[in-house]
Amino acid sequence: MAAPKFKQWDKIVVTWNDAYTSLNQFTLTEAMDKNPVKRQSIGYLLTMNDERLIMCGTDDRMGKIKDEIDSEVGDLTVLPRGMVIAIQKLEISNS
Repeated sequence: MAAPKFKQWDKIVVTWNDAYTSLNQFTLTEAMDKNPVKRQSIGYLLTMNDERLIMCGTDDRMGKIKDEIDSEVGDLTVLPRGMVIAIQKLEISNS
């Protein structure tokens, strides 16, 4: 099965590793046992290349005047591609 091709405005789920941070004190053994935090984000794909994936959670294009150049987006997420584990396209029916 071929890998899915993605295009701008596809609805996607991205699974990615986030940094673990804490202000708590740990022993060396406890610190060495920590791992990145696995996260999932859902939204609209804006662009993706070898360096980054940019997605948004809000698509305000429907409220824009037809001839306006810039579409507005909200809830922007920029992920380094090295942190991305998987990308899935969401298929949502209109029923």
